[in-house]
Amino acid sequence: MSIALFVTLDFNDGAMTGYLELAHQHKARVLKNEPGCQQFEILIPDDTENRVHLFEVYDDEAALEIHMNSDYMQMYREKSGPMLANRHLNRCKVNDA
Repeated sequence: MSIALFVTLDFNDGAMTGYLELAHQHKARVLKNEPGCQQFEILIPDDTENRVHLFEVYDDEAALEIHMNSDYMQMYREKSGPMLANRHLNRCKVNDA
């Protein structure tokens, strides 16, 4: 069963622009190196400033584990961490029925 992540990120003032550049670089690495990643979207809500949602879908637990333990994921976390005021992760099973 596929696994989806819906992540809400709230940013410190002035940090979102730098984050978006980092996020697009990270997305490109994920899609290039992880065949188990089905989808990776960077979403900017219309009604809230300084917030981004990430929507990611992985084939299964093994694909998600590869993603979470990659060197570039560690680099992404180190660089994005100081930019964040809040991070909320929703993990979901994709219901294909």
